[in-house]
Amino acid sequence: MTQSDLDILGQEFRRYFPVNDDPCFIDLVAAIDEADKALAAEEREEQ
Repeated sequence: MTQSDLDILGQEFRRYFPVNDDPCFIDLVAAIDEADKALAAEEREEQ
């Protein structure tokens, strides 16, 4: 979340945990996207 996001949420939103950019995260998201595509294709084939 950016500081702007936190500002929009207001002062009541207090629990957030900053994280560093990690190139592995991009790989994880790509793997999840591929798994979703494969599952959708499998479900279409079963119909």
